[in-house]
Amino acid sequence: TSLFLGIAQNIKVVIIAVMISVFYSFIKVQSIEPLYLSSAKILVPENKDGGSLSGTAAAFGINVPSAPSLDLSSLTLLPEILKSRTFTDRILEKNFYTEKYGEKLTLISILTHGDEPTSIGRDTLLRQAGDKFQGMLSFEAKGSISILTVKTMEPVFSKILNEQILIELEDLYKFFKSRENNEKVNFINQRILFVEGDLQLSELKLKNFREKNRQISSPSLMLEEGKLQRNVNVQSDIYLTLKQQLELAKIEEIQESNLLTILDM
Repeated sequence: TSLFLGIAQNIKVVIIAVMISVFYSFIKVQSIEPLYLSSAKILVPENKDGGSLSGTAAAFGINVPSAPSLDLSSLTLLPEILKSRTFTDRILEKNFYTEKYGEKLTLISILTHGDEPTSIGRDTLLRQAGDKFQGMLSFEAKGSISILTVKTMEPVFSKILNEQILIELEDLYKFFKSRENNEKVNFINQRILFVEGDLQLSELKLKNFREKNRQISSPSLMLEEGKLQRNVNVQSDIYLTLKQQLELAKIEEIQESNLLTILDM
């Protein structure tokens, strides 16, 4: 009874307190901006060529540096590439349209000072924008399928940013693949020059031997000729193998292949 009497005597205070609480909660909810998520389901094929050049050349005693078991097109490296400074800096320089600013701005501007001038140094802006950008991404691997999700304050911006991230990933992969293939081509060319010199020397030794010994009848001369002929054959096989691998590397260099397969945009 005393409790209800106390409430009745202070009803105004109770009503005001409830109204203030409701008003505060309303303002709090209204101040929270909604997040819009854009997800893409992607598949990255694993590299399964197994280093055919290394295996073939090793059979002839050539030490070809073998590629690591996981290259930059490996699915397991996607999260690390997305977090890398190289990738982040590339995407921050791209222009995007947002309803908030009503014009296209670089992502670094959208995430920092907007369309207003700033005196903050570029390195600081890159760091601040990079941290915010990483907070907008999430990456989930489910077996051979991965889901890339981007969240921003605008639905269309989320979609376009997600698409641009996939484009940049593809371009970055192709850049690394091209650099790797160029290194392989340069290595093969160097080996061809070296092996070609050895082949010419072996052929010259065999030629001189036959010119000096036009009639080979003794076992020792036959053994010597056989040894010289085997050297020529081995060097010739190595030379032909390297030539074939060079042509394959050149074909691979100009091939246009999609490293990222988008299953669901």
